[in-house]
Amino acid sequence: MSNSWQKGLLEALERGDGLCIVRMLRERAKPTGALATPVKVEIVRQFQRRFPAVEERYRLVRWLIESECAAARDLGALMAATFTGPLWLDDPEEACRIMLGVADDPHWEVREVAPAVVFPALEVDFEGAFRLLQSWTVHPAENVRRAAALVAMRAARERRPEWGPRLLDLIEPLLSDRSEYVRRNLGAFAIGDGFLRCYPQLTLERLASWAEREDEQVRWNVAMAFSSAEAARYVEAAVSILGRLAEDERRYVWRAVASALRNLGRRVPEQALPVLSTWLQDDRRARPAAVAFRLLGRATEAEFIRSSRASPGRSLRSPAGPA
Repeated sequence: MSNSWQKGLLEALERGDGLCIVRMLRERAKPTGALATPVKVEIVRQFQRRFPAVEERYRLVRWLIESECAAARDLGALMAATFTGPLWLDDPEEACRIMLGVADDPHWEVREVAPAVVFPALEVDFEGAFRLLQSWTVHPAENVRRAAALVAMRAARERRPEWGPRLLDLIEPLLSDRSEYVRRNLGAFAIGDGFLRCYPQLTLERLASWAEREDEQVRWNVAMAFSSAEAARYVEAAVSILGRLAEDERRYVWRAVASALRNLGRRVPEQALPVLSTWLQDDRRARPAAVAFRLLGRATEAEFIRSSRASPGRSLRSPAGPA
């Protein structure tokens, strides 16, 4: 992208020429309606350099995030992320309005910016922003509830010890959320790829505790957390927790266990496949183990037994489940 195009866009923004901005953005937008990420990042970088004052940034961006043009709202949201921290301290009501608008935007690419827009408020006022996010976990809109999980995941990346327990408390109400949009971004993604990576021991302890609950949606999220790539680093803990969930008679739960076992079998076969072989001999756990073997495709039980005989001493037996 030429510097002249970027310069022209920022000049149009400075003079408040909305029609010109929308026309320029639509000319460069992807088929999805938003700009490519590298383009947006470069524009925001120049925006920060050209307009260092927070008050001026807010004035210039305000109309962008309310535009009917998705590319304008998307770019405006990224620009807003450069000042939502100070704005939260100065005018939390207005900051909340901007954050909620981004989190519940009709365009999915705008919604993806929500963690970047909300996180600065957590940095400058953790308790205040935390209360806002708590309200989001019970918001009527599934977009907003999902955003709460993703903001918590973004905050977890900071690995601040004092934040870990609070952030896990924050997402706990979402564990029983049956919205597909929420759950698809919670168990395997926010918890598995986020919290398990950043707060491993604390997250494993919470997962073990959550696995004791009877709610099948909670149990589904626990199982799916172990379908993430990060779970391969904690196979013994995963097997212990999944072993309890595998005994659940509800298909919704044991199929999630099978999905987790399939992924573990692909990533760490030398540790996971012996467990599956053992579970096949256990009436309480045979069903998810059989499905996992079938999903793996390349490894049937017979094939595994032959390979294990050729490589003795590689078995990791499953811990006993609860009586």
